[in-house]
Amino acid sequence: MKILLLGASNSLMDPGYLPAARERFAAGTGGVLEVDNRSVGAATCAWGVEVVATTDLAAYDAVMLDYAVTDPPFIARSSIGIWAACYESLLRRIRAQRPDIRVVVAYLRGISPACLACDAEMTREIHRLADLYGLEIFDADAHLAAEFGTLPETGRLYSDMAHYIRPDITDRIGAHLARHLARTPATPPSAWPDTPLAVDLTGARVMSAEELAATGGHPVETFANSAMRRTAVALRPGAPLELTLPGALVCATVVSTARSGTLKVTVGEGAPFLWHTLAPPVRDAGRPFIFRPLFALTGGRGGTPGRETRVRFEVAVPPDDTAHEVLDQLGLDPNPGAPDPVVHLSSVMVNPRPAQGGGRSQPARSLRGATTRVWEKVRRKLWSAITRRTRGSAAAATSRAIRR
Repeated sequence: MKILLLGASNSLMDPGYLPAARERFAAGTGGVLEVDNRSVGAATCAWGVEVVATTDLAAYDAVMLDYAVTDPPFIARSSIGIWAACYESLLRRIRAQRPDIRVVVAYLRGISPACLACDAEMTREIHRLADLYGLEIFDADAHLAAEFGTLPETGRLYSDMAHYIRPDITDRIGAHLARHLARTPATPPSAWPDTPLAVDLTGARVMSAEELAATGGHPVETFANSAMRRTAVALRPGAPLELTLPGALVCATVVSTARSGTLKVTVGEGAPFLWHTLAPPVRDAGRPFIFRPLFALTGGRGGTPGRETRVRFEVAVPPDDTAHEVLDQLGLDPNPGAPDPVVHLSSVMVNPRPAQGGGRSQPARSLRGATTRVWEKVRRKLWSAITRRTRGSAAAATSRAIRR
């Protein structure tokens, strides 16, 4: 079985649930679980749209989506309705290419304030979309609860607020996933909705680094490591890239290195956004860079679909206080020590389709207050329980609990 995996950091961990699933699948079925892993740390479903838009699905038996931890911040920045429309756009693009392909949603929850704040609404939307598009839901928490009789206490599941403890819990998740994939797949739907979406990305298109370079005359650099190969436009201070897009800016991607600077993004006449693109420490010598997607700029923040949008990308030179928000899902600091800061812009996704209304959108940032309230209720109990231990002692506690 060959699957296309679209997810975030939990899908990349080694040891993690994916290596365990391969091993258990082979042991249980005698077959090979081949995974084309296009996951990117901190990516959202908007990155999934870009991958599907540039990938031929004919070679795959299944597509698996794992964004349950990383989509909640997207929801907090926009709304549950906008996120659901983007997710549904991803599903429509998959079904348009391969109506019969198996689609599995790996639902691995996190315990960050953003995850807890929208868990009920997000779960409800996932099940609604599963009914409409013939999705299979792999609910990791439900499997663990069934195995142990009750869901183990939070501190014994997570190494931090977004990642499951390795290898104790991820081994078990991998085993459950292997059994799920070995089952007879669900019958795909004969038809799916074509109703208007609040944000319709079914026609969004990706501008590659080569296309961006042709527009702005910037040099293109190639990056390759043990995980991927990417090209990117090199932006340096004083040499901005200005684009007139045939629609709204949906998202952008960068290649982050140890000398990456801060990207300043200005959409139309709006206030700029800052995006720190400095790569965190990379211990794998075979991966000297990290590929990172920017949060989706949907819901009017990236321009209006169906209308031309002027966008300016440039390297911000500190101190720069003109931006009203820092868009950085990894919480990294700027890189003031870089002698020659550079930003490597790898791609831009643009949505030419006009807004159609529909959906169940809420006002942007409507979950911020809820996030704060949930955080106040849970942070002392959960966070102190986790941070009191080192990762090793937490894993040891999990092993003892499992052996019992």
